[in-house]
Amino acid sequence: MTRHPIRPGLHFEKDFAAVTVSIQSATSDGLAYQPALVTSEREYVSCDSGLSVKLATETRLLTGKPICSPSLERWSLEGIEDFCKHKRPPDGMTVVQALKAVLLEQMTFPDDMEDEYASLLALWTVGTYFHPLFRAYPYLELCAPRGSGKSKLQGILCALSHAGHLIVDPTEAATFRLIEAARSTILFDECENWSKQARGAFLQIINSGYTQDGIVMRCDGEAHNLRAFMVYSPKTFASITGVDSVTATRCIRLHLRRTHDEKGQRWFDPLAPEVLNLRDSLYYLCLSRFKDILASLANPFTSKLNNRTYQLWLPLLTLAKLCGGKKLFAQIEAVANFYAEQAREPALPQLDQALLYALWNTVADDGSEYTAEALVDKVVLTDSWEKQHLTPQRVGIALARLGFTYTHRSNGNFYSFQRDKIKAIAEAYDVALANSETDTTTNPDWSKVK
Repeated sequence: MTRHPIRPGLHFEKDFAAVTVSIQSATSDGLAYQPALVTSEREYVSCDSGLSVKLATETRLLTGKPICSPSLERWSLEGIEDFCKHKRPPDGMTVVQALKAVLLEQMTFPDDMEDEYASLLALWTVGTYFHPLFRAYPYLELCAPRGSGKSKLQGILCALSHAGHLIVDPTEAATFRLIEAARSTILFDECENWSKQARGAFLQIINSGYTQDGIVMRCDGEAHNLRAFMVYSPKTFASITGVDSVTATRCIRLHLRRTHDEKGQRWFDPLAPEVLNLRDSLYYLCLSRFKDILASLANPFTSKLNNRTYQLWLPLLTLAKLCGGKKLFAQIEAVANFYAEQAREPALPQLDQALLYALWNTVADDGSEYTAEALVDKVVLTDSWEKQHLTPQRVGIALARLGFTYTHRSNGNFYSFQRDKIKAIAEAYDVALANSETDTTTNPDWSKVK
């Protein structure tokens, strides 16, 4: 059986996983960094000889040449040796609790959400080592005034996440090459200072890089050959102004605040022994527990969340179940439901909602037929612009959006309606109909619908 090439950075298959690390070595010219591969089979092999790597039972191809740099020296030799010697793997709960301890020691979170923020950030950090297993991975938006600890939190996440890179003045080419070659976690800081040109250039990377199949097409090399670059990776955005509305749908927003207690003066040391040991444990956890995540994803749990909200929170809920059991899962599920309610917006435009309400109160019998022209007078709108521009054509377009079809006759296009279908569509989009099938006296306040 032909196996897919191994992708540098993080690579997962059904029964095999591998991470690429940079290892420091002494040469005649001084210190140098060499790429190495550590596999779930407890093998540690060099991969600096081109696009292939020789494992114990086979030779595997690589999708690209691994990059080496001091910033990618993330797993210590001692930690790798412990893993290869089958020393006892770290417990997921222990790792999460250790991450929370670091965060709570260094950061001040809102009083009513302190433990929830710490749990969320700890799980998000763990997930950066597993993100290729998920269909999508949530971005983090850190939004707060100056001096609220955004950059400090970015530094903590950078030190502990997989291949974290903190970027203040980003370039498009460097960013997608980091993701392509190392599956790096990208932490954008001071995003409010991005130029209009930079925002435009990064829009495709940001909006495409939220899902597993996210790519950007670029000309590469002297021959300018068209090439697809993978841009899926965990990302954070820290700013005082917030992200645009499209990016916001891919983010979990965290509000930070300035503190005057001793935490504000504490300095986080990314090279402290406890930080390095914790990062070793995260890599160990990655290669020893990936099958558990695959098994969990094969048997998805039920949730009140739906569509993109479910996709957004699925990684953290899955990791909570794996690393903390019922208590941590319940905490993160409650947070997810809270965020979903806060971010809730009407799923349908005002016209579509008003049209459903009009149909419910107009259609008495299944199979009743109406033209778009006949429905115009039935639709009640409060917005003056909507009233002024309400035409049969716009009603017809709205009916098509809602999934209603028409039969063309010589005297017009006739739509046939069934009350069960009207009710089902309204329930799917949380549109409030009359209180009962006979109550047609109260119209919803459409002015609250944007």
